[in-house]
Amino acid sequence: MAILLDFSPTIISAVSVGDKTLGDDLNESAIRHLTLNMILSYKKKFGDKYGKFIICCDESNAWRKDLFPYYKYSRKKSREESHLDWDMIFKSISNIQQELRDYMPYHVISVPRCEADDVIAILSNYITENEPVGEGMFEENQDVLIISRDKDFKQLQSNRNIVQWNPMEKKWMREPDPKRFLIEHIVRGDAGDGVPNMLSDHDSFVLKKRQKPVRESLIESVYNNGVPDEHLENYERNKKLIDLSCIPTNYKDEIITTYINYKPKPKAKLLTYFMNKGLRNLYNSASDF
Repeated sequence: MAILLDFSPTIISAVSVGDKTLGDDLNESAIRHLTLNMILSYKKKFGDKYGKFIICCDESNAWRKDLFPYYKYSRKKSREESHLDWDMIFKSISNIQQELRDYMPYHVISVPRCEADDVIAILSNYITENEPVGEGMFEENQDVLIISRDKDFKQLQSNRNIVQWNPMEKKWMREPDPKRFLIEHIVRGDAGDGVPNMLSDHDSFVLKKRQKPVRESLIESVYNNGVPDEHLENYERNKKLIDLSCIPTNYKDEIITTYINYKPKPKAKLLTYFMNKGLRNLYNSASDF
């Protein structure tokens, strides 16, 4: 059993809450406090059933940018237009992420050039298939819970032992047909990551070109009959960026090795951490982490 937490949206959610309540007074201390409280709430809600807690983190310079230079290109522009102090936020994220490694009784996994998506995709399948519960003839694959609002993880539900909880909407994300979901996602692209649909040019988002509309009939045709030759190149472009089974083998191996060799810190270190950072309200909850 395991819980895989998508860390970046968790801490960004903490930033959003802090911005609404503190405004210009938002600082690293507040972000730390809000983030740890979120982690504690997830541990309390799901820890008894799913057990092992794994925090999955992004690293910079994602390998997907080698395949597609425009990957997540628009996010930088969005930050530049934001009122938030992103220099402070990124420094806080880096510091808090390191503190989790130094003090937390959890696995905190990141691999150079990999996104948390890669870590979650690889570990969710690895744990279900390689860490069975029970003994002998009664061994069963483990259940794994992904905590994230990212719809990309719906494709992983082709493994029936993988489930997903959306912490923003506080509900389960269930996908009855993961294969169809993945095909539709590849055909439609991913605007949030700057990936155009299958019918449109590579630079559609960067140059604000109007994309050709994708009709439901096209998705049905691709699902039932495969990809038309004239769209195969763009389909393959999107597949490599979106299909989590396309993660290169070298990164897959490094993620698994990092996980196997990781040594979570003893829970006793939490008390020192909480006192050093002035987290007195969490001091009495240390045993719940």
